[in-house]
Amino acid sequence: MWQLRYPELRHSYPPSPDTAGNSRAKSPTGEGMKQASLAFSLLAKAIYFNGEQVMTWRGTTTSLDRFYAALPYALPMIEALSFGMLLLTLFPFLGLILLPLQPFLFVYGQLNYFLGGYAGLVIFFALYLLVVRNDKISHFIRFNTMQALLFGIAASLVRIVLDLLGLTSGLVGASLPLPLAVIYSAIFLGVIGASIFSLVQVIRGRYAEVPYISDAAYAQTRF
Repeated sequence: MWQLRYPELRHSYPPSPDTAGNSRAKSPTGEGMKQASLAFSLLAKAIYFNGEQVMTWRGTTTSLDRFYAALPYALPMIEALSFGMLLLTLFPFLGLILLPLQPFLFVYGQLNYFLGGYAGLVIFFALYLLVVRNDKISHFIRFNTMQALLFGIAASLVRIVLDLLGLTSGLVGASLPLPLAVIYSAIFLGVIGASIFSLVQVIRGRYAEVPYISDAAYAQTRF
Protein backbone atom coordinates (compact mmCIF):
# COMPACT_ATOMS: atom_id res chain seq x y z
CA MET A 1 0.00 0.00 0.00
CA TRP A 2 2.81 2.41 0.83
CA GLN A 3 4.30 1.76 -2.58
CA LEU A 4 1.05 2.87 -4.19
CA ARG A 5 0.95 6.01 -2.05
CA TYR A 6 4.63 6.78 -2.57
CA PRO A 7 5.53 5.38 -6.03
CA GLU A 8 8.97 6.98 -5.92
CA LEU A 9 9.84 4.51 -3.17
CA ARG A 10 9.82 1.70 -5.72
CA HIS A 11 12.96 3.12 -7.28
CA SER A 12 14.70 3.89 -4.00
CA TYR A 13 16.07 0.45 -3.14
CA PRO A 14 19.76 -0.49 -3.63
CA PRO A 15 20.45 -2.17 -7.01
CA SER A 16 19.73 -5.87 -7.41
CA PRO A 17 22.69 -8.31 -7.58
CA ASP A 18 22.43 -8.83 -11.34
CA THR A 19 22.81 -5.09 -12.00
CA ALA A 20 25.24 -4.35 -9.18
CA GLY A 21 28.24 -4.25 -11.46
CA ASN A 22 26.73 -1.69 -13.82
CA SER A 23 25.51 0.38 -10.87
CA ARG A 24 28.97 0.55 -9.35
CA ALA A 25 30.37 1.75 -12.61
CA LYS A 26 27.83 4.56 -12.95
CA SER A 27 27.18 5.58 -9.34
CA PRO A 28 29.35 7.10 -6.59
CA THR A 29 30.30 4.98 -3.62
CA GLY A 30 27.71 6.53 -1.30
CA GLU A 31 24.78 6.30 -3.75
CA GLY A 32 23.45 3.11 -2.16
CA MET A 33 23.41 4.70 1.29
CA LYS A 34 21.59 7.75 -0.07
CA GLN A 35 18.96 5.56 -1.67
CA ALA A 36 18.48 3.60 1.56
CA SER A 37 18.16 6.86 3.51
CA LEU A 38 15.51 8.11 1.07
CA ALA A 39 13.63 4.83 1.38
CA PHE A 40 13.47 5.07 5.18
CA SER A 41 12.45 8.74 4.98
CA LEU A 42 9.55 7.98 2.65
CA LEU A 43 8.55 5.02 4.79
CA ALA A 44 8.37 7.30 7.84
CA LYS A 45 6.11 9.67 5.89
CA ALA A 46 3.88 6.75 5.00
CA ILE A 47 3.57 5.67 8.62
CA TYR A 48 2.60 9.14 9.77
CA PHE A 49 0.69 10.39 6.76
CA ASN A 50 -1.10 13.71 7.42
CA GLY A 51 -0.15 13.54 11.11
CA GLU A 52 -1.89 10.26 11.88
CA GLN A 53 -0.84 6.63 11.92
CA VAL A 54 -1.91 4.79 8.80
CA MET A 55 -3.13 1.65 10.49
CA THR A 56 -5.24 0.87 7.43
CA TRP A 57 -2.22 -1.14 6.27
CA ARG A 58 -3.97 -4.01 7.97
CA GLY A 59 -6.37 -4.16 5.06
CA THR A 60 -9.10 -2.26 3.31
CA THR A 61 -12.42 -1.72 5.05
CA THR A 62 -15.73 -2.65 3.47
CA SER A 63 -19.03 -0.85 4.00
CA LEU A 64 -20.12 -3.69 6.27
CA ASP A 65 -16.95 -3.32 8.35
CA ARG A 66 -17.67 0.37 8.83
CA PHE A 67 -21.27 -0.33 9.81
CA TYR A 68 -20.32 -2.89 12.47
CA ALA A 69 -17.41 -0.73 13.71
CA ALA A 70 -19.79 2.21 14.25
CA LEU A 71 -22.39 0.35 16.32
CA PRO A 72 -20.38 0.01 19.59
CA TYR A 73 -20.05 3.79 19.93
CA ALA A 74 -23.72 3.92 20.92
CA LEU A 75 -22.75 2.38 24.27
CA PRO A 76 -20.49 5.20 25.60
CA MET A 77 -22.94 7.80 24.34
CA ILE A 78 -25.72 6.14 26.32
CA GLU A 79 -23.45 5.96 29.37
CA ALA A 80 -22.76 9.69 29.08
CA LEU A 81 -26.42 10.74 28.86
CA SER A 82 -26.89 10.91 32.61
CA PHE A 83 -24.06 13.44 32.82
CA GLY A 84 -25.69 15.65 30.22
CA MET A 85 -29.16 16.07 31.69
CA LEU A 86 -28.44 19.65 32.75
CA LEU A 87 -27.09 20.62 29.33
CA LEU A 88 -29.97 18.90 27.56
CA THR A 89 -32.42 20.82 29.77
CA LEU A 90 -30.76 24.18 29.18
CA PHE A 91 -30.10 23.60 25.48
CA PRO A 92 -32.85 21.35 24.05
CA PHE A 93 -31.40 21.55 20.53
CA LEU A 94 -28.58 19.26 21.72
CA GLY A 95 -31.16 16.49 21.80
CA LEU A 96 -31.11 16.46 18.00
CA ILE A 97 -27.65 14.90 18.17
CA LEU A 98 -29.08 12.02 20.18
CA LEU A 99 -32.02 11.21 17.88
CA PRO A 100 -30.11 8.36 16.16
CA LEU A 101 -29.64 6.82 19.63
CA GLN A 102 -33.36 6.23 20.18
CA PRO A 103 -33.41 2.60 18.91
CA PHE A 104 -30.34 1.80 21.01
CA LEU A 105 -31.88 3.45 24.06
CA PHE A 106 -34.97 1.28 23.69
CA VAL A 107 -32.97 -1.95 23.41
CA TYR A 108 -30.65 -0.90 26.24
CA GLY A 109 -33.64 -0.12 28.47
CA GLN A 110 -35.22 -3.50 27.79
CA LEU A 111 -31.97 -5.34 28.49
CA ASN A 112 -31.46 -3.32 31.65
CA TYR A 113 -34.92 -4.30 32.83
CA PHE A 114 -34.46 -8.02 32.23
CA LEU A 115 -30.87 -8.08 33.52
CA GLY A 116 -31.62 -6.22 36.72
CA GLY A 117 -29.70 -3.08 35.87
CA TYR A 118 -26.54 -4.85 34.67
CA ALA A 119 -27.05 -4.38 30.94
CA GLY A 120 -23.94 -2.26 30.58
CA LEU A 121 -21.75 -4.85 32.29
CA VAL A 122 -23.18 -7.74 30.25
CA ILE A 123 -22.78 -5.84 26.97
CA PHE A 124 -19.20 -4.95 27.89
CA PHE A 125 -18.13 -8.55 28.48
CA ALA A 126 -20.07 -9.78 25.45
CA LEU A 127 -18.36 -7.31 23.13
CA TYR A 128 -14.94 -7.83 24.68
CA LEU A 129 -15.02 -11.64 24.60
CA LEU A 130 -16.96 -12.18 21.38
CA VAL A 131 -15.61 -9.31 19.27
CA VAL A 132 -12.39 -7.78 20.61
CA ARG A 133 -10.74 -11.13 21.40
CA ASN A 134 -11.97 -12.81 18.23
CA ASP A 135 -9.13 -12.79 15.69
CA LYS A 136 -11.48 -13.93 12.93
CA ILE A 137 -13.18 -10.53 12.96
CA SER A 138 -11.71 -7.59 11.04
CA HIS A 139 -9.11 -5.62 12.99
CA PHE A 140 -10.96 -2.41 12.09
CA ILE A 141 -14.10 -3.66 13.88
CA ARG A 142 -12.19 -5.01 16.88
CA PHE A 143 -10.17 -1.82 17.35
CA ASN A 144 -13.20 0.46 17.25
CA THR A 145 -15.16 -1.86 19.55
CA MET A 146 -12.35 -1.74 22.10
CA GLN A 147 -12.07 2.02 21.79
CA ALA A 148 -15.82 2.44 22.34
CA LEU A 149 -15.63 0.22 25.41
CA LEU A 150 -12.81 2.35 26.80
CA PHE A 151 -14.90 5.49 26.33
CA GLY A 152 -17.65 3.83 28.34
CA ILE A 153 -15.21 2.65 31.00
CA ALA A 154 -13.89 6.20 31.43
CA ALA A 155 -17.42 7.54 31.99
CA SER A 156 -18.26 4.68 34.37
CA LEU A 157 -15.10 5.21 36.43
CA VAL A 158 -15.93 8.87 36.87
CA ARG A 159 -19.44 7.90 37.93
CA ILE A 160 -18.06 5.43 40.51
CA VAL A 161 -15.70 8.06 41.95
CA LEU A 162 -18.50 10.61 42.19
CA ASP A 163 -20.75 8.00 43.79
CA LEU A 164 -18.10 7.21 46.41
CA LEU A 165 -17.85 10.92 47.13
CA GLY A 166 -21.63 11.15 47.47
CA LEU A 167 -21.99 13.59 44.58
CA THR A 168 -24.15 11.60 42.15
CA SER A 169 -27.41 12.64 43.78
CA GLY A 170 -27.29 15.87 41.80
CA LEU A 171 -26.96 14.34 38.36
CA VAL A 172 -30.51 15.41 37.51
CA GLY A 173 -31.82 18.86 38.23
CA ALA A 174 -31.11 22.47 37.40
CA SER A 175 -29.99 23.34 40.95
CA LEU A 176 -26.62 21.62 40.48
CA PRO A 177 -23.69 23.48 42.12
CA LEU A 178 -21.48 25.20 39.58
CA PRO A 179 -18.36 23.00 40.10
CA LEU A 180 -20.40 19.81 39.63
CA ALA A 181 -22.24 21.29 36.67
CA VAL A 182 -18.90 21.96 35.00
CA ILE A 183 -17.64 18.42 35.72
CA TYR A 184 -20.82 16.73 34.45
CA SER A 185 -20.97 18.91 31.35
CA ALA A 186 -17.28 18.28 30.57
CA ILE A 187 -17.75 14.51 30.88
CA PHE A 188 -20.84 14.58 28.69
CA LEU A 189 -19.28 16.74 25.99
CA GLY A 190 -16.00 14.83 26.12
CA VAL A 191 -17.54 11.39 25.64
CA ILE A 192 -20.07 12.55 23.05
CA GLY A 193 -17.43 14.55 21.16
CA ALA A 194 -14.93 11.68 21.13
CA SER A 195 -17.63 9.23 20.01
CA ILE A 196 -18.85 11.49 17.19
CA PHE A 197 -15.26 12.10 16.04
CA SER A 198 -14.65 8.35 16.01
CA LEU A 199 -17.87 7.74 14.10
CA VAL A 200 -16.86 10.24 11.43
CA GLN A 201 -13.49 8.53 11.06
CA VAL A 202 -15.16 5.12 10.88
CA ILE A 203 -17.49 6.31 8.13
CA ARG A 204 -14.42 7.53 6.23
CA GLY A 205 -12.80 4.13 6.73
CA ARG A 206 -10.03 5.52 8.94
CA TYR A 207 -8.79 4.69 12.42
CA ALA A 208 -9.78 7.39 14.93
CA GLU A 209 -6.76 8.58 16.89
CA VAL A 210 -7.75 9.70 20.40
CA PRO A 211 -4.80 10.40 22.75
CA TYR A 212 -4.09 7.57 25.22
CA ILE A 213 -7.43 5.84 24.53
CA SER A 214 -6.40 4.72 21.05
CA ASP A 215 -3.04 3.47 22.38
CA ALA A 216 -4.83 1.36 24.98
CA ALA A 217 -7.27 0.04 22.36
CA TYR A 218 -4.44 -0.84 20.00
CA ALA A 219 -2.61 -2.67 22.81
CA GLN A 220 -5.61 -5.00 23.10
CA THR A 221 -5.96 -5.56 19.33
CA ARG A 222 -2.44 -5.76 17.95
CA PHE A 223 -3.19 -8.76 15.74
